[in-house]
This record gives sequence, C-alpha cells and structure tokens, in this order.
Amino acid sequence: MTSMMTTLASLLLTVGTAGSVAAQPGEFKPLQPVSEGKPTSFNQVRSTSTVENAGSRVYIVRFDGPSAVQYHQNIVGAQKNQLSALVPYTSSESVHQNRNVVEYVNTLKQEQKQIIDIMYRKVGNFKVLSHYHYAINGIAIEASDEQARMLRNIAGISEVEADKVRSLNTDTGPLLIGADNIWAGSAGNTSATLGEGITIAILDTGINTDHPSFADIGDDDYNHSNPLGSGNYLGDCANGFAQLCNDKLIGVYSYSAITEVYTDTEVFETALPANGEDYNGHGTHVAAIAAGNILRDVAEVLPDAGETQSDGIESGFVYEQISGVAPHANVVSFQVCLPGEDDDTYNGCYDSVIAKAIEDAIASGVVDVINFSISGDGDPWTGAVNEAWLAAHSAGIFTSHSASNSGPDDFTTEKQSPWMTVVGATTHGRLVDYEKQIQNFSGGTITPAPMTGSSNTGQIRAPVIYAGDVPNPNDPGNDPAQCLQPYPDGTFDGEIVVCDRGDIARIDKAKHVAAGGAGGYVLANVEGGATNLANDTYVIPGIHIDAQDAERLKSWLASGSGHVATITAADGGISVDPDAADIVADFSSRGPNSLISTLTPHLTAPGVDIFAAFSDEHYGHDVTGPAPADFAYLSGTSMASPHVAGSAALIKSAHPEWTPDEIRSAMMLTAQTEVQTGNSGRAASWFDMGAGRVQVDAAIQSSLVMNETTARYRNADPSLGGEPRSLNMPSVIDSECFNRCSWQRTVTATRDGTWTVQASSEDSSFDVSVSPSSFSLASGESQTLTVEMNTESLSNNQRGIGQILLTGNDNSVLHIPVVAFASNGTIPDAIDIEAHRNFDSLLVEDVYTTEISQFTVSSYGFTPATKTVETLAPDSDNSELLDDTSDGVYLLPLTLTSSDIRLVAEITDSSADDMDLFVIHDKNQNGIPEASEIIAESTSFNVTEYISLERPEPGDYWVAVQNWAGSGASQDDFTLFTGVLDSTLKTNLVVEGPDSVAAEEEFDLRLTWALPDAVIGDRFYGAFALSSDANAIGDVSFSTVDLVRDRDDVYLTSESPARVTEGDIIPFTVNVITNDTNQDRNYLIEVTMPDSLALDTSSVTGASSVTENQIVWEVLQTAVETPERQVAVTTAATDLQCQESADQITPFFSWAPEVPDDQQYKTFRTPVSYLGQSLTHLTVTQNGKVSFDPTLSLQDIEQSETETLTATRQISPFYLPSEAARSIATRVLNNEQRASVIQWHDTQSEHKVALLLRPGDDASVPSMVMAYDGAHSQGPAFAVNNGKSLWQTSAASGMQREAVCVYPLDASVQVVAQLQFEARVTDAASPGLFDIQVVSDITNVQGTREEQAALFTGVQIEAIPQVTISGGDVIAMTAGQSRQISATASDANGDNLQFQWALTGSANATLSNATTDTVTVTAPQVSEPTDLSLQVTVTDSFGNQASDTATISVSPAATQNRSQSGSGGGGAIQSYILLVLTGVAMIRRRRGDTTRLR
Repeated sequence: MTSMMTTLASLLLTVGTAGSVAAQPGEFKPLQPVSEGKPTSFNQVRSTSTVENAGSRVYIVRFDGPSAVQYHQNIVGAQKNQLSALVPYTSSESVHQNRNVVEYVNTLKQEQKQIIDIMYRKVGNFKVLSHYHYAINGIAIEASDEQARMLRNIAGISEVEADKVRSLNTDTGPLLIGADNIWAGSAGNTSATLGEGITIAILDTGINTDHPSFADIGDDDYNHSNPLGSGNYLGDCANGFAQLCNDKLIGVYSYSAITEVYTDTEVFETALPANGEDYNGHGTHVAAIAAGNILRDVAEVLPDAGETQSDGIESGFVYEQISGVAPHANVVSFQVCLPGEDDDTYNGCYDSVIAKAIEDAIASGVVDVINFSISGDGDPWTGAVNEAWLAAHSAGIFTSHSASNSGPDDFTTEKQSPWMTVVGATTHGRLVDYEKQIQNFSGGTITPAPMTGSSNTGQIRAPVIYAGDVPNPNDPGNDPAQCLQPYPDGTFDGEIVVCDRGDIARIDKAKHVAAGGAGGYVLANVEGGATNLANDTYVIPGIHIDAQDAERLKSWLASGSGHVATITAADGGISVDPDAADIVADFSSRGPNSLISTLTPHLTAPGVDIFAAFSDEHYGHDVTGPAPADFAYLSGTSMASPHVAGSAALIKSAHPEWTPDEIRSAMMLTAQTEVQTGNSGRAASWFDMGAGRVQVDAAIQSSLVMNETTARYRNADPSLGGEPRSLNMPSVIDSECFNRCSWQRTVTATRDGTWTVQASSEDSSFDVSVSPSSFSLASGESQTLTVEMNTESLSNNQRGIGQILLTGNDNSVLHIPVVAFASNGTIPDAIDIEAHRNFDSLLVEDVYTTEISQFTVSSYGFTPATKTVETLAPDSDNSELLDDTSDGVYLLPLTLTSSDIRLVAEITDSSADDMDLFVIHDKNQNGIPEASEIIAESTSFNVTEYISLERPEPGDYWVAVQNWAGSGASQDDFTLFTGVLDSTLKTNLVVEGPDSVAAEEEFDLRLTWALPDAVIGDRFYGAFALSSDANAIGDVSFSTVDLVRDRDDVYLTSESPARVTEGDIIPFTVNVITNDTNQDRNYLIEVTMPDSLALDTSSVTGASSVTENQIVWEVLQTAVETPERQVAVTTAATDLQCQESADQITPFFSWAPEVPDDQQYKTFRTPVSYLGQSLTHLTVTQNGKVSFDPTLSLQDIEQSETETLTATRQISPFYLPSEAARSIATRVLNNEQRASVIQWHDTQSEHKVALLLRPGDDASVPSMVMAYDGAHSQGPAFAVNNGKSLWQTSAASGMQREAVCVYPLDASVQVVAQLQFEARVTDAASPGLFDIQVVSDITNVQGTREEQAALFTGVQIEAIPQVTISGGDVIAMTAGQSRQISATASDANGDNLQFQWALTGSANATLSNATTDTVTVTAPQVSEPTDLSLQVTVTDSFGNQASDTATISVSPAATQNRSQSGSGGGGAIQSYILLVLTGVAMIRRRRGDTTRLR
C-alpha cells in the first residue's frame, strides 16, 4: 500500500448532504464485527450455488510478453488459419517445430530465469513447480501469501493468481452418433477412418495403462502407429516408466502436486509409484469413450466394493463389442486430478496443474484433440487456465468440455468461453435389463410368493430386516426407513436391509446400510411415489421392487420371526429403444450463458449409463470406499464430452486442414435436433441441447463450415468494449434485443454448390429473417449472412426461438440456432413509491417500448402487507438455516394458489445486528422445510431484507427469518411485512398512457393510487401488465409496484413545550415537504382550530385568508431535483487544516496487531455518516475498501478505482488485489459523537492507513480524512455514491506520511414550505389533545383528493392521571390469605403511566409486583380484626401523580372459620361487628390524591 497522493488541486464534485458533530480521537472505542466474510444477497432467487477455495498456497505467476502460441500467431501472417494456424504434426510444421518459435521459447526461458532471479532477491525463497512457455508465459510457484502480494509489484509480472481446485464433472454411443458409418467409409465421399493418425489428450485422473482398451493392438487386430516413432514416448513413459506406454498410448503425464499425496500412508496404505496411473477410474472411462480400442466379447462386470484391486464382479452378461468413437486414435493421458471422490481427503483438480498439462499438450506437437471433463470456467477473458485454453485453440487443438452436472435448471452450465466446445448429456436408448428376484422366504407366519425386481448386482441369502425398525443414531430426526444417513458401523451383521424409496439417491441408501454392516439391500417403492424400477448397481447385492411387492414384503417381516430370503443374481439382456434415445439428462447443465450472449452448451452427446473401461485399482478413497473394476457404467456430461472429442478426431482425420472452429461448426450445423428433455416428451430447446446431438457421419460431410480468429476472440471481451454476439459462431444469440437486432455470420464452402437459406421461428410473435435467400460458392469461397430478429411482439425478457436452415443442392440441410431475449424498452420492471398521501399519482416520464396499437393495462392493484412483529433468539449455529428451526429461526407459513401472481416478504426493522430472510417452497409436500426447497434469499449485512417473487408456483410456503447475529440480548425483535397479490383486477391502482405509441417513441406513464384506509407506516404490494392491444396481455411489460405510506406531505409542528395550560401562547408551523416529484404542486391548505384555541390573526404568515379560527393558504410547491452537495478534496501537502486532522489520527497508528484478518471483509453495526447519509452498517475489506451497501460481491472487492460502479456507496483510501492484501488486519472504532475510524495495518510490512468519518456540516473541518503511514498502493483513493464515481486521486509513491481530506461545501437545498401562526389556550380548554384540523388539497395533480393530516399530538393541555383501585373501598381478607388487587388508570394526554403500590398497618403484610397495575397482597397473621391501608400511585411522563387508597380488612383465621360454620348467634354477632367496622372504615378513607407538576 502506498501513500496514494501527490499534490491535488481541490476538486468540486456533486455528492449528498451531511450531519453535524466533530470528535476527539481519545474518545474512540473499538467495535466488534457483526460478521466476517459473510456471503450476502438481496432479493436473490436461487438456482445453483458454487463454493470457491480461498486457502491455496500455490500461485500461477504470469509474465509480460506473449506465450509461444501468441508469438506464433504473429508470424504466420494472413494465412487462412492465421489464428488457428497450426496444422497437423504428421503433415507440416507445427508450433513446436517452427524455427522462430523454438528460438522464441529459448528466449522466454532466459527471460523467465532472469525474472525468477529478481523474484528470489525481492521476496526470498519459494518453490517453482512448473514453467509455462506455450499456453501462457509464466510459472507456477509455492509461496506465502505475503510473497505473492510482493510479487505483484515486480516489473515484468502481469498477474499473480491463487491456484483453484476444480471437481470432476462405450457400447451403443458411437453407433448412435454415426461413428460406425465413418469407420465403414459409408459417410459420403470421405474415406474410411477410425481416427488413424490423430492423437487425443485426456486431462483427468490418469489412465489404466494396462487396460486392453489402450493396448497397441485391439481385438480388430489393428496395430497402432506411434506418431513419435516406435519406442518414443511422452511424460512418465520418457522418464523411467516406459512400460506404461505403447504405440497407442504414447504418453502418460503426471505432476508432483498429484503424486506427492501418495506418501500419506494413512490414506494410501500401499506404496504407489509417482506416475499417472489412474486410481479413480474417471479418466480411464473418459479416454475409452473417446478412443478406446475395439474390444469383443466383453463381460459386463460390477464394481467390487471394499476391495482396492479387482477386475470386478461378472454379472453374466457379455457385450459383443465395445469401443471408443475413434478407436484407432492415439492417446496421451495427463493426470491433473487427485484420485479421491468429493468426500475423500485427496480430491479435486488444480488449475496450476491443468495449465501445465495444456502447456505440455501444445509443446508435444502431436496433440490434435483435448477432452476436459472437469468443472470450472468463469469469465472467459480472465485467469491463466482460460488463457491456456485459448492458446490450445490457437495452436489448432480442438478442445471438448463437459457442460457440468447441475441441471435441469437454466443458467447452470459454468462453461462460458466461446472458444471451448461445451457438451451436454443425452441418453443413447441402450437398455440392459437386470431382472432378478427375492425368493425362498423362510420364517414369519406367512410365505410370500417370489417378487421380481431389478438391479445390476449379485446374489445373497441372509436374514431380512426392515430399516424402519432400526433407529439410526446418525439421523435421529428422520424416518429410519428412508435410510437417509449412513448407519454406524456394527448396526447390522450381514442382513438384507429393506429401505423405502424417496428423498435421496437410490444407490446412496445402499451405501448407508452397507456402512452399518448390511450384506444386502432391498429398495422398496412406496405408494404414491415413483413407480419405475431402476437397473442400479449397488455396493452390495440388492433388488429394487415395486410398491405392491414392498407391502407384501413388509407384511411378512411384521409377522413372526426368523425372516430369511434369497436375492438372486441379475440376468442381463440388452435392447435398444429408439424412443428412449436422445433425451437430455436431467443432470445435464443448461444454458443460457450467464456471462455473454453466446450459445452454451454447444452440443449434446450420449452421457447416461455409458459402459467403458475403468480402473482395476482404487486407492485414496478413504471416505467413500474403493470399488474397482475393469469396466463400469458411468453417467454425466463427463461421458458426453469424449463422444464429441472422438468425433472431432474422426473429422480431423478426414479433414486435417480444418481448424477447431471449422470442426465444431461442422458438428453444430449437422447435429440431430430431434431431442427431448426429461421424460416429459417436450422438445429440447437450444439451451438444453445446444445445436443438437452430435451426428458425426453428417458432420464429416458438412458442405459449409465457419471459422473465427483468435484476435477476434480476444477483442470480444466486453470489459474492453468488445461484442461477443458478433463472433462468427454457428448460432445467433442475443440476450437483449430491443425490437429488432441484426447480426452477421460467414460460412465457407467445403465443396462447390448452391444453397437456399430460410429462417423460421417457433412462435409467430418472434420474426426471424435472413439474407441472402440463396447463394452459390466454389469450394473455399465464403458468404456472409445477415440475420435479423424482430422481438416487438414478445413480452419483456421473453425468449424468441428460431433457426436458419441452409439447404444444399445435394438436399443436405444445415441449421444455425437463433435465440433473442426481448428487451421491450425502458418501462421499469419495478417501481418503488414513497407515498405522502392516500390519493395521489406518480408520473413516469420519457419511457419507450415497442409499438402499442391499443394501450391496454391490466392492473392487479395493491394488496396491503401483513405486518408481523415478533421476537427471536440468535441462531446458535448460523451457518445452516434449517439445522434446527427452533434455534434462531422464525417460520411464517403461507399457501399460494394458481391465481397468485406475486409474493413479497421484507424485514424493515430489528434490534438484532443482522437478520436474514428466506422463502421456502414445500415442493415435496411433506410439511418439512428443507434446504433444497429454499427458492429465494436476502442475506445482507444488516437487518433490512427484501424478497419479491413473480408468478410463484402454487403450494405451501414458508417465509423464514433467521437471527444471524443478535444484539447481545436473549431475544431480538423484528418487523416482517408479507403480501400475496392475486390476479384479480383492482381499481386502487390505475395506470394510464397514450392511446397508441409508435415503436421507440417516448411517452409518459401515470400511476394513480387510491388507498383510503392507509396510515403512516403501511405497505402495499402491487403489479400491472402493459399490453400492445387487448388481445396480447402483458406482451409489453409486467411491472411490480411497492408503495410505502410515508409521512404526510402537509403536517403541523410546534416549538412550544409539549405541555401547556390556560393562557399560554403556542406557535404553530404548517409544513409542506419538498416536492421531489417531476411536477409542480398547487396546494390549498385549510387549518381549523378548536374552541380551546384562540387564533392571533396578526401572527399568520404567507398569502392567506383568515376567518375567526380558520386559515386558508394557497401554496405553489415547485418540483425540485434531489438536493445536491459539493465537496472539496485536498491533501496535507497544501492544506494545513487537513494536516492537523491527520495529526489527530496519528495516535491510532500505534495499534500493532500481530495476525491479519481471517476473512476478506468484516461488517460492523455502528451509526455512521457517509457524504451526508446516515447509515447503520459498514463493511471493511482487507484490500482497502469501505462499503456502505447491504451486500458485497467478490466483483465489488476485486474491482479497482472507478470500475467499481456495481457499488452504490463505497470509499477506498487505497486498493490492492485481495490476494495481495492477505497480511492486512483491520478494525473499526467509534465515539459518542458518531465519528468513526477505520484502520488497515499490514502485519508484514507495517504499512498503515486510517480513515476518519466525521458527521457534520461544518465546512471548516473535513468530513473524511484518509491518513497514510509508510503505505504503498497499486491504486488511488476513490469514492462511489449512488452508483456513480465521485472523485479519484492520482496515485503516488515514495511518501512516508500523507493525508487526503474531503470537505463539505455549502449547497442550496430546498427543505419545506413553512406557514406559521400563533394561538392562545382559552379558559375553556379541556385537558388533552387540541383537535386542530389540517386539510389539504392539490388542485393540479391528477388523482389527488382533499386529505386530512394526522392529528397533531406534539402540544397538549396538561392533564393529571386518574386512578381507581378495583374491588371497592374496603377489601376483606383472611389472615394469611393472598389476593390479587388491580387498579384502573387513565391519562387524557395518553402518557405512559408508572404504578407504585404501598401497604401500611402491619409489618408482616407483603406486596408482590408492586410496580404493575395488579398487585398481590398477602395478609398478615392476626389474632383480632385488623385494618391495613393499601395505596396506589400513578405517575405520568411529566411527573404528574394521582393516588387512590383502599382499606384491607383482615379477619383472624379462626373467626372466619366459625362464621363459615353457621353455628348459632355467634355468626350474627360477628356480622354486626363487621358491619360496624366497615362503617368506620368508610369514614376513615381518604379520596384519591392528585399531584400536578409543571
């Protein structure tokens, strides 16, 4: 961090207004944060979530200067393939052979060595893990966070980024996609090829090197040729492990970051060699799908659970033949992932290793295709790995990427880079039925008939028990029959355990009972649940049975004892069902692209139940358990991607001159579009399937292809002003098309021909056209097509779907997907109104939209919000909302119907430090809120939260409030508003506009509301739909409207004391608030005073008419813009006052924390002023920012300087990339004058920065002071307010002490119109309120009416309280008796009253609850009748008192008993005595006392 400032001239800039008081540093006290590193959101509808790893110690360091691939692009000139310029290794010179490139790489190595030497000198020792020359120019290092921070300041280093960890994401498949036609040479005029001469690289978990799928000679007797020359290998095979390779498998790479974990003997009990052998199976499976040999008579095997080495368990079924898509291609394996699954100790794939593998693939010179079935991507133009993928693409390497497995929701694919080919998963229709039985029942009192079911598992005979009868200590809150959590080891002893189906994955239930010692497993369908039977492979022998058989089985188990049965082995049989093929898998991630307007996924391919090679050794599965086999069934987009990789290999073999873009375009243009999604039969959209399911035999014959250049890919970066929509890709996607949009695509002919071009759309409301309508080309010539889309008839944000069809003179049909999301102009999606009247209107000016022929509005009006005020204890474990709903969570149930169109929930106030808000939809209708059912959340840093759902599904919901951080009290109060708006048209909201509007013509909307019963503080939720004509409801917009009834626009105040008496003169003011609307307002204001006040007519100000006790004013309140304030920015170098202010902060620099913050940011609750705005929370980031917004994203933290326009309110005394700020500690202090100090202290360099925020309007002192002590920064100080950059200073270096100050300047601010008068309190005035009627009308604004202001309560005639003891003047009690006695009190002023009881006459009598309106009196033990005096006194807020007294007459217990016995005349005598005593007491009693204080 640096002193950021050189001498600055004062800058005058526009910001907000300010408060009042200064403070001294000695008064400051440090605050404790409310939260640290809390993920936040505001009105966020959930779809999916990701977690980033922030604890890595490996960094990728990128140097200035191009990589070898980028350098090669610069020297190939204007060739056709200039930006994919590297031709195949076997036919011409590639990048690693080019003499100039070789020389450049040697130069890079020398330059890198020089920079590394400088790095050592600057930051000390660190470990270099990898060098990158081809994919990127850089290295991977292992270093401390402080070293990484320091490296960013070294000349020649462009970027230092922390390593990230990514996760992992064929029998009939090759036949379905047409590979067999290419093998046979029957795909048009292309020669037969099985991928000969093409090398496919697999970046994954490694490879099973001795598997027959990768042998030199397959079962078709094909003898592979090694492109490197016989005996020449890559990676480990060239470094001591030559036995791993052969002429097919020509390279096996491993990296120390992966293999070094093998030394952990607690996880890896067997000593493993440090090479790329696959101990997971994922990489082997993927490699075999892409390029596995042709194998015949392959026995189906099942994973051998619990074993570390095994060929698997044979099921008895035999495949006649299996192979990869390109079975004669060569393979190179790159082990970039650890062997474990998600829950194991060692799992995941490192970015630093992935980048090195891409580097090695490029440098090898032989790789033509890469398959990457691993997660991750993000912004295409950031990060070393994305840069490396672009380098591979530029080097002529086709890359196929799995789309991820987060479907079926939209926006779930994380692969967004346009130079990647992203692949989703479909079914292939191959079915292997595994029919089996549970039979041979013994025990019980009945004998069931055999039950037929399915499962791809073996046989077992064992005792049978029902899981519902076995409580699971690991899952005490749920039904044990569901087997939702693993049972403790030893729960079972080899039994067959029956579990009910539902809630979690079927195979997981088998794992859970196996963990407890079960030997077998029965999955039982339940009535009302799913009815299908699955061919699952369980970790133990099992069977899946239907609900009817399940009931019979459980009835048998409920009878008698000694239940034993046999589950037979599966009997497999294969069939192909065309109707079951080409269905997009539910798990397959979908588009649209959430970052840029390009299609993703690009293609789909078979990825469900793919049978292929696996690993026969499993190590590193310390939690999930090993399950090796030679072959396995796996599902995922991981399996779909290698189908496309293999297809690319076949195409590359047939067309070695085609670039990666041309290969992809051929597959997309010819893809099979008859694809469905799920089991619904619904046709898949382009965002479900991409351009379609790959059909490689058609792709290899494509008559047209499309190409793009690396330069244009780079220049398409939106942050540089680029436009991804203009990229020449075989799809046209526009995420924001207003009315009409037009884009161009260029196709190139692969042969002479003529093509007709036709555009079509799925909906008549979306019009697509293309020109020209036909064209002729010779081979190699190109034609540009112009595609125009018209979204005028679509609703806002509605997507229009279409395609461009290109039909050749050979009748081949190619297609280009077309999608446009309608943007129907500037009509707001959401409108917020602060209403000051119950009848009023708002003018929304200068909006535009599509053509409106008949202005039609459907107003759903306003529904009043329901207010809930509750208390809630803090959540003791706030990391999970639903771990215990009785702990810090409030649930409000709601039921929505199909007619409900909007649900709103918001927290407006709380005494807690941080409350969060959620909406949960009970989708499974079990009455239990579950984490998977959370559909929306608002989790800001403070207590103000808001959620709005449009068109929610009908059903049962909960609004959940979580006390995320309490105030320190045992309970915190909160105020929750909720509202459900239905589709009934209502008249309390009227929306008006012109009768008709031309497209893009500006016009005004007026919203008029009529809420006669609204009071200040009420909230209303509404909506309206705007249509272009009466038959197109909502096609223009659907807008939500929130209205808060704020204070009256006309109201009465007084500076008089709150209590007055007869003869006092009271000054009054009628206030008219600032008119911040866009229309002047003519007010007619009438004030009528009661008889208790006499108006002084001479005191009336303003233009008025006065008659007796009534005043009438006419007031013009002109419309004004939001008040502005100016600030001046100075430095201590030129401003003595600034230097003095900085000196006041100097004592804070003595703070010397030893350890940095654990989190990137911390939130504090404290009253704070920022540019005149009074706020309650602030968030401090390690890297130099203070945010006053309720949420904070990683983007907000990382963006520097004035780029941070996503922030609303933010100031930054300095800026560092967050990775460079990890050694910084922060704290916040405040004082009673509401001044705050924020500090940053670098625990490594001792650099310090402090920021003082003063409230105040005093222009003689700065409102903000930024002081620096030996600080060095990579960015200047800056401020953002209301989303706009306010000011920014120029960075400087070398100064050891500096300060920047911000002063408030005078600003012209219109406050309110003030109309004044005085009145005298008359002798006839009664205690209490003055009934002053303030009535106003606005004569020139549509929708307004005459309204009366709220009754003024600020000045009242003083009244003394009244109090009476209930129960009479004399209250009889028996000795020792306890009795509750109440008092009734009132106060004409409505003041709060305090009670105080007193009892005299006996020392033994007691009072309980003596300060409440009801007291408990316990009579003393007496031997004779005794009178006590009970007095209650009430005191109002102004000290006025009133009292009442009663007599407690206490009788001895014995006397009372005789009276009750009814014995003779004694009772009559006692009654007489009591009557006499009562009379005496009545004479004694004093009337209630009153005391009046003035």
